[in-house]
Amino acid sequence: GSELHGYHGKGHAGGNGGHEAAGVIESLGPGVSSLQVGQRVVLEDEAEAYTGFAILAKNAGRMEDAIWALRRSLEKNPESWDTRLILAGYLIRAGREEEGWAMFKTVEKPRVNLDLFETNLAWFYGSIGRKAELLDYLGRALEMAKTPHLLDYVRTEVDFDRYREDADFAA
Repeated sequence: GSELHGYHGKGHAGGNGGHEAAGVIESLGPGVSSLQVGQRVVLEDEAEAYTGFAILAKNAGRMEDAIWALRRSLEKNPESWDTRLILAGYLIRAGREEEGWAMFKTVEKPRVNLDLFETNLAWFYGSIGRKAELLDYLGRALEMAKTPHLLDYVRTEVDFDRYREDADFAA
């Protein structure tokens, strides 16, 4: 699981720029078994690690740290469509809609892994509160899915929690 409820540490633009993203875990969700409260976390200087840190920071309510980490990730891997999509969603959620939609326009559909692309578009629209688009893209992703992994993701994605009681989402 990737549900980190509490985090504190360094790693945003006002902090120790140029150093690795690091912090101490304050609390964890029930789906996390590989980490412990109080454990120090240091992420290597790689795009994927920064993206992972961003998701953890967002789940801990630290959106500006998450945005900072996604920008570092894009510095390492500027072609990453999924990092661009996540950053667009986080910017919109942080009230920076114009910047978020501008980033969204830079997302290019990949040539492979189209089910992942549709799934991530479902996440994007769901995370910014656009239910109709969420349902549309999630339906497309489910039609393309070759494994049950997508259903596991939908069950555990914290950004879908607001839709769990919605009859359209449950269908």
